[in-house]
Amino acid sequence: MNTEELDALLAELGHKPSHKDTASAPIPETEPPQEQSAPPVPVPEPPQEDEKPVENVEIQAEKMNLRERLKESMTEETALPTAEPQTSRPRKKDSRFGETLLGLFLVIFALIGVFSTVTAVVRAAKNRKSADSMEMQVADAVLPLVVMDCPMFGSTLELSDEQMLTASVWSLLTSGKINEYTEEMGYRTVPAADVEAEMCRLFFVQQMEPPQHQTIGAANDLHCYYDAESDSYRIPTEVLHYSYTPKVTKLEENLYTGINYWYAEVEYLPDQPAWQRILGTEPTIGKRVKFTLVQENQTQWRIFGTEQLS
Repeated sequence: MNTEELDALLAELGHKPSHKDTASAPIPETEPPQEQSAPPVPVPEPPQEDEKPVENVEIQAEKMNLRERLKESMTEETALPTAEPQTSRPRKKDSRFGETLLGLFLVIFALIGVFSTVTAVVRAAKNRKSADSMEMQVADAVLPLVVMDCPMFGSTLELSDEQMLTASVWSLLTSGKINEYTEEMGYRTVPAADVEAEMCRLFFVQQMEPPQHQTIGAANDLHCYYDAESDSYRIPTEVLHYSYTPKVTKLEENLYTGINYWYAEVEYLPDQPAWQRILGTEPTIGKRVKFTLVQENQTQWRIFGTEQLS
């Protein structure tokens, strides 16, 4: 580099050339002439873009390891989206189909359970209603014998004609059939044939002979006059009689016989006036009787025998 180029460079940097001043200045005589060279001018180095301080070897190694880990994680993340759709889509479809099928089965089983429960409840209600209906039918069938407090008998053959006719009259009174006949002077005239038919309906007798019709009375409260000329009975319409009322506590079928026999346990509850019983209390049980009955036509019950239990 020549002097002119150096001066131009110094001018750009803001320094004045010093060689000109030294050339024109007088040289002292006492000192030997010495060559004076221009002071060293710092030549600026071209600026480096990424000049960084020298780092420690361990720090550089740690950075290299971190960069490699970042590169590996980036490669894994970029590879996942391409691999997932190929393997995950069929699994999602299969899992959704399995869940749908499982839900369908659960719904079907739930419906079956609800249907079974409702059916069981309805069947139980029908059975209970049927049992209650049968108990009411049996109570109505034995009511005439309970009211008259008929003596116990093993079969209808042991009953007398008067006892069977009295039970038949009470059956007409308790069932309300007596109201079908004409009333006159507090009495209703009932043909003897109707009383005999009621007796056949009330008692189970395979071969019943015609009874001997006669004037009958029960417990000194019921007096029925038999008129032989008209072959009819005069039965009073108003009868004041306190006796028993039946309450069926058990009803079961006897499956060991060919005939449709049933056993009914009946409690005899005293039919007392209200002033003879403490208000709000149940009447005391007079006795317990086991009735043997035959069911006919689902609603018809005929009495075969009785047995006192207590």
